[in-house]
Amino acid sequence: METPPLQPGPSGGSPGTHLCFCLTDAHSLCLNFTVTSGQPWCEVKGSMDTKPLLQYDSDSNQVTASGPLGEEVNGTKAWSDLTGTLGGVGRDLRTVLPDIQLGTEEARGAPRLQAKLCCQLEAERVTAASWHFSLDGQTALLLDAMDMNWTLVNPGATGIKEHFQKDQDLAEHFRKLA
Repeated sequence: METPPLQPGPSGGSPGTHLCFCLTDAHSLCLNFTVTSGQPWCEVKGSMDTKPLLQYDSDSNQVTASGPLGEEVNGTKAWSDLTGTLGGVGRDLRTVLPDIQLGTEEARGAPRLQAKLCCQLEAERVTAASWHFSLDGQTALLLDAMDMNWTLVNPGATGIKEHFQKDQDLAEHFRKLA
């Protein structure tokens, strides 16, 4: 089966920095990041139209194909570039965990941050992209990656929002992945 050509994301960057495929119908691409305080790893699971696409484990620093589409695009330049990008986002997300406070109480135990990127793809273009950040299962922040507009859902996550906004490398990762 032929590998679909890769297309630039909404930022117009090089195809190697985005995981968007040449698809003519509407599709949804999601990447789910999970990082836990005190753990030196992150895990990422990706899907296309809710079907498994990829898995990334920072321990091995490898992106593993899941499902037929993942097998189809495995080995492309975008796939190779994705390993570094996913690892970089995971490392950057871990930097905010030590200071997490939700409401008035410090998070108990090892806080867990989940970040979910969802992109809507239509006619070979990204038409919508957003990040959904949850702390210990509570929605905290939303980011419209098309215009980099933040929405604070949990007032206790103000510090995290400010950290994300100040960290230009992380903002660039959020934008490039979308």
